[in-house]
Amino acid sequence: MGYPNKIDYTGMYFMRNKHTLDIICGLSMKNRWAMITDNANKCGKSGSIDKAYDVFQSVASPNIITHTSMINAFGLNGMGFEAVNLYKQISIDQCNDITHICVLNACSHSGLLNQARIIFNNIHIKTEKIITTMIDCLSRLFLFDEAERLIDDFEKSNQPNIVMYMALLSGARNHGNIQLSEKIYNRIKSLFPDEKECLISGAILLSNVYSSRGEFELGRDIRYRHINKLKHKVKVGLSWTEVNGELV
Repeated sequence: MGYPNKIDYTGMYFMRNKHTLDIICGLSMKNRWAMITDNANKCGKSGSIDKAYDVFQSVASPNIITHTSMINAFGLNGMGFEAVNLYKQISIDQCNDITHICVLNACSHSGLLNQARIIFNNIHIKTEKIITTMIDCLSRLFLFDEAERLIDDFEKSNQPNIVMYMALLSGARNHGNIQLSEKIYNRIKSLFPDEKECLISGAILLSNVYSSRGEFELGRDIRYRHINKLKHKVKVGLSWTEVNGELV
């Protein structure tokens, strides 16, 4: 949860008063970068994207961490084009896994399929997390065949990854595709029989597909049958919100 009116803009002051703060606080350059990045993250997560960009622009020579933080802030606020444009200003050789993941996530949440494909195809070393992020992007846009091909290609030389399948199942749930959801969930049960928490989450997603199609009793039956069969205690969800300046 973010509180825009309480955000500390010390990071901007750091960059404009380096020598003074070095003497007073003894901060290293590494710590200054960390403080600035933290402030940009706070602004982005609280929805104060203009303030996040002010923090970013206050940096004379942004490094890859600062760029990545701003790309992520754009993505969190549905500003996919801005995230992609900033990403393009960075040399591909400077980018790390987190940079690639943040921009692909930004594309995913803004529906920028072509941009996501171009970025993904240009990444020289596609790690497991980068591939998973692209699968999530394709699944959110209901491009299940393409997402499954990525999984198949990955598994030719790697062990199956449950997060990839959960992303695919989540997309199938959003699409209301009962047949595909059943297929994916059965595949998850076959590949990951000991991942009880993920299996319960998958059962709930599958149940939601049926409920979204009006099959409420069947959805309820699937949910409780799978949870009871797994004999695993379901964690109770908990959330907080702010009312009249107080957390409740």
